[in-house]
Amino acid sequence: MLENFHRSVTEAGIAFEAEDGDLSGSALSLLRLQRVYGLKAFDMAQGDYLGHKGPALSPVDAYEIGQVAFMVSRLNDSLEWLNASLRLMSNLPAQSGIKLSSTTVKALMGRVHLYGGSYDIAQRLYDEVKVTDPHGGDTVELGKELVERPTPKLQEYQDYRNLSRLCSLENRIHVPNPSHPSMVCRYRPGLLPYYRFKEEIISERPFASVIYNFTSDAEAETFKDRVKNRTVNYGLGGHYSVHLDAFEDKRTIEDRRKGPGNRIATLLLYLSDVTRGGSTVFTKADIAVPPIKNMALFWYNYRPDHHLDYLTYHAGCPVVIGHKWIANKWVWTAGNTFRRRCALSPHASQLDIEADMRNSYLPL
Repeated sequence: MLENFHRSVTEAGIAFEAEDGDLSGSALSLLRLQRVYGLKAFDMAQGDYLGHKGPALSPVDAYEIGQVAFMVSRLNDSLEWLNASLRLMSNLPAQSGIKLSSTTVKALMGRVHLYGGSYDIAQRLYDEVKVTDPHGGDTVELGKELVERPTPKLQEYQDYRNLSRLCSLENRIHVPNPSHPSMVCRYRPGLLPYYRFKEEIISERPFASVIYNFTSDAEAETFKDRVKNRTVNYGLGGHYSVHLDAFEDKRTIEDRRKGPGNRIATLLLYLSDVTRGGSTVFTKADIAVPPIKNMALFWYNYRPDHHLDYLTYHAGCPVVIGHKWIANKWVWTAGNTFRRRCALSPHASQLDIEADMRNSYLPL
């Protein structure tokens, strides 16, 4: 079977073996999972992902992840993975044949400590490794750097606290005020006069709702089949950073005025269930929505006064276990001038606009 697979991918012009970019990308995915979900490197190396059992990693794997973390200035994470590599090596039999020595790991640890400003620890590690492996790459570099005293690396910092908290709220919709009177289930009318959507409103400001059974299983599979050679699929560690769907840059907005305009609303359709991870979270609005197959998440990117709604900053949480398939439909400002009007009051909500439109915008 492997020979047939190898022949097929070769004929298709696809690289059979992982390239350096694939390996570093995988390492960054694991580092992302570690940061967002608060995982421990040694637990991950043993295949423990929030209670789900995955493949165990070798000491070499852990070492290489530590290398990548060092390269992107994730110094604390790098030390955690390098320590995990040493622990894994200590559990191996003497004749394991592993092509990695503890000296190699400690030499890199010395460089990590040095760039973190811990010169004494770096010197101690260098004094140890230069005896057993004086010509090793990281040993040589560490010796040079101890003389040159490079400027400490600024560790990558991003406030993950709210993102991590929301991403960890699995398998349930989280909203800041579930008892608010507007949090209701309703039948929402569409363009066809006899058709209604089953909609659950989860937030009024910003307006966001979910529509269950928006597609059938057959339709979801058709979607996936038609786009399987392009990206709408998030695998291990797949995520989308915090962003707005609407364009903020004035020059971009001016260019878009000649075409579809800006993205007034978003419909996000989930085409698969995800075992762990993959929620859509609004970090400023304290909303988390887990991926549920055939469900659609809808929100307005504009406030009722037609200014951008910065409460719609959102992210796609990293996928821990499973695959996340989604499809997007953006509703543009062009062509929707009268279909979706501005509010009559600066304090109005999106629900007020619907009432005003039903009354044909006549004064009270």
